[in-house]
Amino acid sequence: MFQFTENFTNVRPSGSYVAIPERPIRAKISEVKAHAHASEPGASVAEFFFTVTEAGFEGAARRMRLRVVDGSEKGQKVKALWRAALESVGYTAAQLDTGTAVTIGAANFVGKDCYLFHTPRQEGVANSYDDVNFITPLAYTDRCRALVAGVAASANHAAVTATVTGPATTAAAPVAAPLAAIPQPQALSSADLTNLLR
Repeated sequence: MFQFTENFTNVRPSGSYVAIPERPIRAKISEVKAHAHASEPGASVAEFFFTVTEAGFEGAARRMRLRVVDGSEKGQKVKALWRAALESVGYTAAQLDTGTAVTIGAANFVGKDCYLFHTPRQEGVANSYDDVNFITPLAYTDRCRALVAGVAASANHAAVTATVTGPATTAAAPVAAPLAAIPQPQALSSADLTNLLR
């Protein structure tokens, strides 16, 4: 027999799926596990488990695998991905660009907030899964700005399209202002120029 006391407010039930569109998101790394690489004997992968903290998608679970850096050619190619992972959880260039090797393990990540880019699975495509990749805090900020600009541009495009293609009785097409309505620079005499230069 067992007994415990716990608050289950805002806890998503296991197995529930939260759809997230293609966008940058914030998350917390809840666990990191190591596995043998499925197709490369001797190679390892780290499997990251995330709980999404981005507003509107809180509590969604995602995971990703990242090949562990080793001496092989393929193992060296993932260094940039690991650099993004480390910066994603808060390590700085000053900490990473020391000229010496650093030891990286699960303790560098578990329990830390991070930044990810989320790509949703393709509906109706067999073996299609959500994809997340680590991004830096700067990349998160830039991509959020681009997302907001894209939404604004999309809304503006929809409004212009509705105005131009809609029925004439609903709205008229925008008309350019006549040149007379635009303030023109004042002509200055040579005396005015002399006074300005004094």
